[in-house]
Amino acid sequence: AIIRTCIVCREQRGSDELVRVTAGQGAGQESTGKIGRGAWVCRGADEEHERDLRNMLSRSLRRAVSEEELNAVVVERASTSSTKEGER
Repeated sequence: AIIRTCIVCREQRGSDELVRVTAGQGAGQESTGKIGRGAWVCRGADEEHERDLRNMLSRSLRRAVSEEELNAVVVERASTSSTKEGER
């Protein structure tokens, strides 16, 4: 997998361990293969990521992120985390 950096914790991981969010689609949907401004966020749910996610997404995507979009990203992170853990 390609190594990417989480915008919140700055940890480098393989792209299969992160969720990519792009600016054009409305934040909140995993967008592997989409072009355009994007951001990578660790899978899973933890307080550090939840606390800083909106500010970091807004900065990386260079636009405001709505509460609805933020909630969609949180749900996507949590659902892909449990899916990945089940595969191992």
